[in-house]
Amino acid sequence: MIQAGRADAVRQIDPAIAMAWREGYLTYKEAPLSLVVSDLNRYFPNRIVLQDSDTGLRRFSGAIKVDNADAVVTRLTQLLPLAVDRSGDGVITLRLKTQKD
Repeated sequence: MIQAGRADAVRQIDPAIAMAWREGYLTYKEAPLSLVVSDLNRYFPNRIVLQDSDTGLRRFSGAIKVDNADAVVTRLTQLLPLAVDRSGDGVITLRLKTQKD
């Protein structure tokens, strides 16, 4: 990107990671959970929401198979300290686990 007469440094990107979406995976490195959820919501009719901004700031690194919302949410809860609340209208809410969970 060139901005105000300066160009950003060129970075090498692993082509396998960059093209993982073609195989049904989303890949992240230290991404905020808010970005991950935003991307996931492009794939599923049932919305995934975050309970609060602290949950959205949680960092995620890894690849997520995008097959169905329930499976993805289950995988996220296995990888991060998250709990899930489901509403009657299909909304899936992710929140940070507490000691009560």
